Amino acid sequence: MRLSLLEILEATGGGEVGGTQVGETFSTFHTDSREVRQGGLFFALRGAENDGHQFVTDAISRGAAAVVVERRTEIPAGIVEIVVPDSWKALFALASHALRRVQPLVVGVTGSNGKTSTKEMVATVLSQHFNVLRTQGNLNTETGVPLTILSLEPHHSALVLEMG
Repeated sequence: MRLSLLEILEATGGGEVGGTQVGETFSTFHTDSREVRQGGLFFALRGAENDGHQFVTDAISRGAAAVVVERRTEIPAGIVEIVVPDSWKALFALASHALRRVQPLVVGVTGSNGKTSTKEMVATVLSQHFNVLRTQGNLNTETGVPLTILSLEPHHSALVLEMG
């Protein structure tokens, strides 16, 4: 999904520090600095073992054009720094914004066993009548679900999410 910087700021409640013009858009969103693509937006998330703020420099070196952080960092000129109170909440808020914008039929698959098979079967059946986006690989985690949602495009009419 292509989102403008203004949309991102409004959805996340973030304040832009430095960077570029509000009209800039982003279409790739990342929480792992090793997976950042050129022009992407990197969320610096705090976890039990790692703090994404430690990887902001790495994300930028791999092509991130913007970072979502909870505290200001020293970044190169031209990189958009979006400061938010909570990076996790910002990620979830942006995914929620994407869902409201596209408004697909949403099916969530949870449980102890058989989630991936069930997700694939549901997506296959729905694809007979809908343009379906489904959770890819093992993106059924707290970070993977919002990243899947952020990969929605306007032509998607159904979303099948594997969660847990």
